[in-house]
Amino acid sequence: MEVLKGPEKQLRILMAVYTGIYSAFGLALLVYPRGIIRLINWITDSVGVHPPLAFDRYPFWSMVSASLLFTLALICFLAFRDVENTQLVWIMIFAKYVSSLCLVLYLAFSGGHPPGFGLGAIVDAFLGTLALVFVVRAERERDASSATAS
Repeated sequence: MEVLKGPEKQLRILMAVYTGIYSAFGLALLVYPRGIIRLINWITDSVGVHPPLAFDRYPFWSMVSASLLFTLALICFLAFRDVENTQLVWIMIFAKYVSSLCLVLYLAFSGGHPPGFGLGAIVDAFLGTLALVFVVRAERERDASSATAS
C-alpha cells in the first residue's frame, strides 16, 4: 500500500470523522431517540421556526434513520480503510443527496410539517457536498500522479 498524500490523506480523515458522526447519531437514535428530536427542536426553536417535531408521530422513522446511519457508518469505515476505492465515498455522497432531496420534497409538498425536516436536508446536503469536495480533490491528485508516473 502506498503512503497517502495530501488530498487522499484528508479524505481518509474525513471518512474517519464521518464514521464517528454516523455511528454516534445512530447509537443516540437507538438509545435515546427523544433526545435527538429535542435537539432538532431546540435548533429550530432557536432560529424562531415552528412547529416542533413530535416524537410520537415519528418513532418508526427514528429506527429507520438509525439503521441507515449505521449503514453509512459502515460505508465510511470501509472507505477509510481503503481510501483509494473512492466508489464507496460516491455511494455515501449519493445517499446524502438523495436524503436531502427527499426531505426537501417532503417538506415542500406535505403542508404543515415541522422545519426539522428542512434542517435535515441542510445537514445532509452539507455533508454530501463536503465529501464531494474532498473526493474530487483526491481523485484529481491521484490522476495527476498517475499521469506523471507514466
